[in-house]
Amino acid sequence: MSSPFASEDRFPIVVKWSEVTTKSGATGNLIIRNKEQEERYKGTISEIQTQWVTPNWKQSSNVLASSYQSDPQTGELRFVWSLYRSLILDNFMRSWDATGEDEKQVPCTPENISKLDPAIAAALVEGFLAKTNVSEKDLGE
Repeated sequence: MSSPFASEDRFPIVVKWSEVTTKSGATGNLIIRNKEQEERYKGTISEIQTQWVTPNWKQSSNVLASSYQSDPQTGELRFVWSLYRSLILDNFMRSWDATGEDEKQVPCTPENISKLDPAIAAALVEGFLAKTNVSEKDLGE
């Protein structure tokens, strides 16, 4: 029988991307989400491997509570998704294999996390939410 307590084990999330140029000439990172894209962008794909912890009830509640801000005009509390996503990254991602331009390891700190490309950060949060909110469709039956 399994325990009702959150596991302290770490779990991986890998995000792959390819730097692309749009028709207008802008560059950006396209998140690679399937084998077809892996084949199409073969040779141009980068990846980041990360390690995360599963939050317990208190940690999860604290992140949710900290994601509310008072509206300056009405004084009402409102949920701020961008803050929520940042708090997930800062609180539950424990390590990564990111390197800088000099090929040296970059520490996984809130300051360095805040420098992530928005598409990559969003894909990491998406992966975290998918792995920590299990449903029957995730069972592969």
